[in-house]
Amino acid sequence: MDSTRWQYQDRQTSSLQEQRRKVAQAVSSVGRAEFTGEVVGKVSTYGSTSYLTLRDEKTDIRLKAHSSLLPAGTAEGSVLQVNARPEYDPSQRNPVWIVGSNESQETNRIPVRKISAKGPIARYRESVSRRFNLPAKPNTKISLSGINQEVLRIRLLCGYHSQVLDDFRNAVGVAADTRIEIVQEVTGVQGDHAIDRIAKAISSENNRTSPDAAHMIVILRGGGFDSDFLIFDDAQMIDAIAKSKIPVATAIGHSQHIPLAALAAAVSFDTPSTAGKEIRSFNFRQARKDRPSYPDLVSDNERLTKTVRRLEELNRIDKNSLAEKDGMLERITAREQELRLELQRSHDALDIFSTQVFSKTKDSALDTVRLKAVKNGLWWTLWTVLLASTAVLGSPLTTMEVMWLSAAPAGWAMFTFSGGVRAAKWLRIHQGQMHTAQDRDRAIRLLSRATAPRHIRRALRNR
Repeated sequence: MDSTRWQYQDRQTSSLQEQRRKVAQAVSSVGRAEFTGEVVGKVSTYGSTSYLTLRDEKTDIRLKAHSSLLPAGTAEGSVLQVNARPEYDPSQRNPVWIVGSNESQETNRIPVRKISAKGPIARYRESVSRRFNLPAKPNTKISLSGINQEVLRIRLLCGYHSQVLDDFRNAVGVAADTRIEIVQEVTGVQGDHAIDRIAKAISSENNRTSPDAAHMIVILRGGGFDSDFLIFDDAQMIDAIAKSKIPVATAIGHSQHIPLAALAAAVSFDTPSTAGKEIRSFNFRQARKDRPSYPDLVSDNERLTKTVRRLEELNRIDKNSLAEKDGMLERITAREQELRLELQRSHDALDIFSTQVFSKTKDSALDTVRLKAVKNGLWWTLWTVLLASTAVLGSPLTTMEVMWLSAAPAGWAMFTFSGGVRAAKWLRIHQGQMHTAQDRDRAIRLLSRATAPRHIRRALRNR
């Protein structure tokens, strides 16, 4: 069957490529035209060719020109009058307007003329920035945004494209941390209707009661054309972000043009994936900061132990004399019981923490042993292959002699490859034999340096 033709009810239909060629012919018949627009986004230059986007009140076009034809100082916000012709490549999705010097010389016209250094879009952007007193650069650190708790409830304002949401959810670690609650609200992130929807969604979230309110509002958007990001410069959206009591974060995926929404937000990220990773890292740091460290628990345990021993000694020395002072004895006894309870709680916390550290150290040691076993096994396998090939190619040995010669390194390679299995077996056998904290501390020290199964066996062996 011809790959360029499809049969449908005895009729031949043209291919998509043919339809694109027809569009290209129609576009090329338009010819040259003059039009005026404002440069939106950065002017990208590759070699001697420059690409830029022009926009007026309602639409925008993509322009391609030789760099020498652009007036000096052409940048974002410049208003240009252009003489160009459209060109549509069937391999591309959208037509591009080409500025050429030859046709302009024949017509005695300047191909690109700079009308103004600052157009209405740039002036509007500066006006909104002054009105809300926005900073020159966005904040990219959550720690500097005033958030002092873990970000567990997140309200996402995004478009209909689910890939952006999936990237954010995977990066923030929803599967690993089940405490995180993400509520998606499809507001759209393109077109004038998205401005009002995003502003209303931010206000609605701020009106929720405290237990149900989100810890952070995140505006998500992937890449796109420069003109698609102009909605994030709108004053209505900036006003909603500035008035929000809940921290607002932006992750709208465009590094060349920094929208005003990113400057007004509490924190801004380059992409949705970066936003998820930073939130996950911030939550990890907050959890570690709120939890007492292992050395602190050990220090408290020692302090309480010394206090209890001192009180017991005083109780023994003054036992005869305290018989007449029942009130004082009762207070000391009550205090001793309180200290014992506190000491027991400290012991329990220390034991739980030691158990967690021991479990994580076992997993890390097992991963190290497995990696070392694979590495050494590959080396012995390579040595076996080299030995066998050398014996076959460079020595008049029989096949049986070659097999016996290669048996030792081959056997050692198989034994080395099984290192991870043997280490896992030792861990299963001795899983519950660390009865005391001293045994666990000793095992933790040895497991942190383990690189072979025998090291794990020696670490798990009780004294």
